[in-house]
Amino acid sequence: MHLLKGTNKSVFIFDFDGVLCDSIAECMIVSFNTYRSAFSSSTGDITNSMREYFYNYRYLVRPAGEYFLIWESYYHNKNFKKITFEDMKKTMVVQINEFQNMFYVYRQKMKQNIDYWISLHKCYSNTLQFFKKYRKNIFILTNKDKDSVEKISSAHGYSDRINEIYSKEISTDKSKLLNELLNNNKHLYNGYNIIYIDDNIKNLNIISTLNIPNLICIHARWGYCDNFVNKSYFHINDIIEIDEVLKSVYE
Repeated sequence: MHLLKGTNKSVFIFDFDGVLCDSIAECMIVSFNTYRSAFSSSTGDITNSMREYFYNYRYLVRPAGEYFLIWESYYHNKNFKKITFEDMKKTMVVQINEFQNMFYVYRQKMKQNIDYWISLHKCYSNTLQFFKKYRKNIFILTNKDKDSVEKISSAHGYSDRINEIYSKEISTDKSKLLNELLNNNKHLYNGYNIIYIDDNIKNLNIISTLNIPNLICIHARWGYCDNFVNKSYFHINDIIEIDEVLKSVYE
């Protein structure tokens, strides 16, 4: 693939959780308390074994209701595998939907203590360095709500670099979000490289099939993903490595 020469003609479109923001601690705490309040009679705090278990299987969860499956399996079946997760998704649809509704209610309660809530979200290594270098043509496509993205990116120091946020209020389908973005910014079809970065292979698979000129998809390997490397996409282990990818494909 060859892109148009010059980084000033590149548009960067980032997923948020797992790419710009490490929200795993917040998701663990919210999901644990949601599960415990409605699906378990157990008491106590998150133990080291719980934390390790959650961190190991976080990459399987899309969308938030599926956190239920991690805690359900932890309490009832420690021998957890990806195939078990897929089977549970099919048989526990009602519980997943119920859990998801309660998850967002509990998250809103946590956000009332906004300083503590933001402290549970970490900025990935070199993110600020990237945003200092690229000061324009940056968009976010996320299944998170817009208010949360605005608050977190502001606290992390790069909200002023973001052109626009396309979030779950519009759709949870990344292809629809990207089409909405491009429809609202039609000038991007005229000679811009569209650089899409996500930690979720499913999202990359969807985006890569869209009929978008000068599109390149990059897999963010520091996010919530397993050890398998999909060679259909460029994969990077640090956001700064985007520079090397672009150098390798420029004419």
